[in-house]
Amino acid sequence: MGANRTPTRVEIITLTALALVSVLISALLKPGYLASVFLFYGTPVVYFALRLRSWRQILRGLFFAGTATLPFTIVVDYIGTVSGVWSVPRSAFADRLFGIIPVEDFLWMFLGICSIILMYEAQSKASGREIIGRRMKSFLLVASFGLNIFLILIATRQTALFIWPGRYAYLALGCTFFLIPAVLYFWHFPRVFTRCIPTVGYFFILTVVFELTATSLGEWNFGGLYLLPPFTLFGIGSVPYEELAFVGIVGPLAAIALFEFFDNSPPLLRRG
Repeated sequence: MGANRTPTRVEIITLTALALVSVLISALLKPGYLASVFLFYGTPVVYFALRLRSWRQILRGLFFAGTATLPFTIVVDYIGTVSGVWSVPRSAFADRLFGIIPVEDFLWMFLGICSIILMYEAQSKASGREIIGRRMKSFLLVASFGLNIFLILIATRQTALFIWPGRYAYLALGCTFFLIPAVLYFWHFPRVFTRCIPTVGYFFILTVVFELTATSLGEWNFGGLYLLPPFTLFGIGSVPYEELAFVGIVGPLAAIALFEFFDNSPPLLRRG
């Protein structure tokens, strides 16, 4: 396993500046959901890609993000939307998948996972792994199998299975798809957890800033029932605490856990 590297002061200042510029552009120009996704998540992806300077690490991160984006966006976004947990009122595109999922959500998930993995990789000096290893191919098969099962159920009109009403809907959704995989992995490989701390810390801050901006501009709506009243900052935005927890903290941990588990990285397969 490569040595862990602490983010430098220059990196922290640069990433903070990128986030603040994204807020200012979004607030002043109101460019819409599509442009906001590029601003908040596309710029970190470009930054970390330039910072890595390793085409193997970049391509590995892009491949994993692309593989994970399709099944997770379709399944999680479908359940969340039909259950009334969240919604996207306006899209730059006329068509939505199943008439529900906007194209922007796929881009948000892809760039979000990319930024997580590339930053995580930037904290490590390990760069000699394969781009697409045997275990990563296994992840592709598992993801494809799960997605096909979901699509079959949708095609056979078993949609009632995916409507999760009540104030525990988001909690159940987040635990099923993000918390459980993360806990299972880090329970067996606790040493990996320390390498995640800088990435999770940054992504949590980015999530808070993006979500408050997006909800204040009406790019996202959270109209469901939640465990606690939504979080606002001086009356700006309205974001459920579940969103901040599962997207800003548990989500990055789950992404890293899946990435490491399905990556050909023998040292990480040793417990301890």
